[in-house]
Amino acid sequence: GAIAFVTLNGVNASIVSDLPATVVVRAASASAAPNTDVVLTSTSGAIVTGSGLWTYLIEGAINNVTPNVGRQGTTVVITGQALLGGGTVASSVTLCGVNAIIISCTNTTCTVAAGGSGVGTGDVVITSNTGSTVTSPGGFSYSVVSSIAAVTPQVGQWGTLVAITGTNLLGGGATVTQVLLNGVSVSQIVNYTNTAVYVKAGASGSVGTGNVTLVCDSGAIINAIDHWTYQVASSISTVSPTSGQVGTRVTITGSNLLGVSGGSSIV
Repeated sequence: GAIAFVTLNGVNASIVSDLPATVVVRAASASAAPNTDVVLTSTSGAIVTGSGLWTYLIEGAINNVTPNVGRQGTTVVITGQALLGGGTVASSVTLCGVNAIIISCTNTTCTVAAGGSGVGTGDVVITSNTGSTVTSPGGFSYSVVSSIAAVTPQVGQWGTLVAITGTNLLGGGATVTQVLLNGVSVSQIVNYTNTAVYVKAGASGSVGTGNVTLVCDSGAIINAIDHWTYQVASSISTVSPTSGQVGTRVTITGSNLLGVSGGSSIV
């Protein structure tokens, strides 16, 4: 007949499958009892016992999740004990039911990058390669999704002052650590808030259009696709005369001397 129930260390386990030569079960909560037997009871009443074949390990526990608020890309550090639940590797980590990218995971520390676009507050769940799970109920919250609404101007060169506006631009963190315009790091992050970031464009050796990218200390990455274009940089060809004194009239010639981002005068 079929298997009616299975006990591990005196605790009923849930039956996953049962065949004449193989029975698969899922262990329930740990028991403090010293009994280490595995006992199978069939529907016919037959009992099969394996003595000393099972030991409950210390139950895994999550003590801290840092930060406990973030969005896609946020680096999250999970600390606790027995996080692998008797396994050797973490097979998955979910934040609010959304699969995270596992960066590293040991029995005491798991570091992940939040995935997807979760909503609200939910559990942090670590699943090991044995199928064991360690859970922190309500341990993580997804913040409001970040978005870049406008980039002004959208064309420029080295030194151009650029305003980037939108919502939740700090990505659930406290600072903007890097800004890229068409893949080039800006020369200066002038100021930043959750709704506006001001930067000065860095020097680029090539022209073209690409993304505006904000990187936050939370690990969040915010993109605006094709919102910045580098054009041919300004250049000075001649200065005449090349020497003088107070009051000397000097003529400077070249290309794009007012800047390619719509400048109207020299300040």
